[in-house]
Amino acid sequence: MCIRDRHGDGNLGLKTMRSWSLLNTDQTPATFWITNPNNQFRNNAAAGGDRYGFWFELKEHPEGPSYTNKICPRGERLGEFVNNTAHTYIRYGLRIFEEFIPRTNPCGPVQNQNKANKFEDNPPVTAEFRNFVSWKNGRNGAIAERIGDVRFINFKVADNLLSGIEVSETEYSPLYTTQVVNALVVGLSENAGSDTKLFTTIGVWGPRREGFVANNVRFYNFNENMAALSMCSHCFHAASTDTGGRTMGTSGLSFTNVKKRVRWTEPEREIIRDLDGSLTKQPGGGWAVSYTHLRAHETGRNLVCRLLLEKK
Repeated sequence: MCIRDRHGDGNLGLKTMRSWSLLNTDQTPATFWITNPNNQFRNNAAAGGDRYGFWFELKEHPEGPSYTNKICPRGERLGEFVNNTAHTYIRYGLRIFEEFIPRTNPCGPVQNQNKANKFEDNPPVTAEFRNFVSWKNGRNGAIAERIGDVRFINFKVADNLLSGIEVSETEYSPLYTTQVVNALVVGLSENAGSDTKLFTTIGVWGPRREGFVANNVRFYNFNENMAALSMCSHCFHAASTDTGGRTMGTSGLSFTNVKKRVRWTEPEREIIRDLDGSLTKQPGGGWAVSYTHLRAHETGRNLVCRLLLEKK
């Protein structure tokens, strides 16, 4: 189903299969293929397919006969995305690609680097994806590539092979406006199946940029091959062009049957700012970093959590 300029409410799509004889995009199909975010998407169910459940494929401008440079889907506000579900996709339950930076003037510049408040000329518009449930996907429950003031609120994700929720790039809105809020993240449920040794799931995978925060996230059932948190999304890839050292914030986290809270991935230079101590167990909060280069000493109270957070 391709949704450009209409409501999507109460629809069921299932077993969406690729085609090798139509458009290139039909080789990577989505049950709900969305090219303009300024619409309403409510109470829809995506039930299995070759690639994606919900795919926000946002172009700089509309293509084909509808082309106009006066419409800019990547900068449009989100109409509504609430109470949708996706499961059993080869890749992603929800994919936002490659850019979604909603702002007051969708076609205007994102930033003015000559001003102290670089977002003053074209203020961001908050986009809230709410109450999404996504499970048993071959890669991620939800993934976003390059986003601005986007909030994932009340997500429930489980049994996803690579990651529950992943964000790759931020810094296109004021710091800490890109958020995961009130999420339930399950590594392995009782319905996970027999191939659980294949799971190397990361619950919430933060970006290779600054300004991301995870608030009030509950993690359940992550075995020794998994981790609740990680950072520097896709920094292992040669094309990522990032050398790490980024900071993300956390607060209100809880862990039940979680063997490893953090997995430090390449280049192992990330910093997690624990705002309330729920990650590091330090009263009043603390900092967590990979301890490879810090084993010989500690640099002060709350700066290095060497024992509580296991390095892979």
